[in-house]
Amino acid sequence: MRSTSLLTGLSCIILASTAPTTANDVNPFIGKSYYANSAYAAKLEQTVQSFLAEGDALNAARTRTTQRTGTFVWISSIGDIPDIDTAIKEAREAKKTTGKDQIVELVLYNLPDRDCSAGESAGELTIAANGLERYKSEFVDPFAKAVQKGSDLTFAIVLEPDSLGNVVTNQGIPKCATAGPVYEEGIAYAISQLQKKNVALYVDAAHGGWLGWDGNLEPAAKEFAKVVQMAQNLTKKATIRGFSINVSNYVGLICFRTNPASY
Repeated sequence: MRSTSLLTGLSCIILASTAPTTANDVNPFIGKSYYANSAYAAKLEQTVQSFLAEGDALNAARTRTTQRTGTFVWISSIGDIPDIDTAIKEAREAKKTTGKDQIVELVLYNLPDRDCSAGESAGELTIAANGLERYKSEFVDPFAKAVQKGSDLTFAIVLEPDSLGNVVTNQGIPKCATAGPVYEEGIAYAISQLQKKNVALYVDAAHGGWLGWDGNLEPAAKEFAKVVQMAQNLTKKATIRGFSINVSNYVGLICFRTNPASY
């Protein structure tokens, strides 16, 4: 499910690589600044002003620091696609101002009948109304084209939070049983279309309290492998860099920002 905008920005996202870095597999985070998007910073301004009104200068300053901290930009509807152009523009400006290369962090999140086990973040597309084809042609394809415009930047993209977690564990829920094959096909398509040199892809793996149980580990591994293979059937040698966890809802005991060298 998707958190509120405020919680989404503050909750941690842990990224893990699927393999050791090699000469042909350069860690995308090393030597780059995390792009801090203005949309999230603007949402925090009310919090800053509330602290100042209470005379709490310390927490106002802390929130100012958060405004300058890189966070993921959620692209969660067709109407959000232009936000990628904004991110590219602002990242270029930051690079010009600071002289530091930027990495733009995005979440791709708009599968039809998403959040099938809860419905708290049900999206704009439905399977019954040609949602899968719309997802591909009206969301993923424009998303990929927008990212391609930023070929001078690096992107880290998290694909569809919670979706494959639902495929692994919630097939007893009728809506999830119906959505499972659609989730797989949609994510595989997104992987296949985002095979760009400047893009590092991370498939969401929920969190340890969900998929970390012994009975879920092997089914989850098989599910991830299946989806990557489906992507390779569309684009030869399609691959992902790794997995994301703790994107929306999380296990607090492992909620920390790991060393970027492990990404």
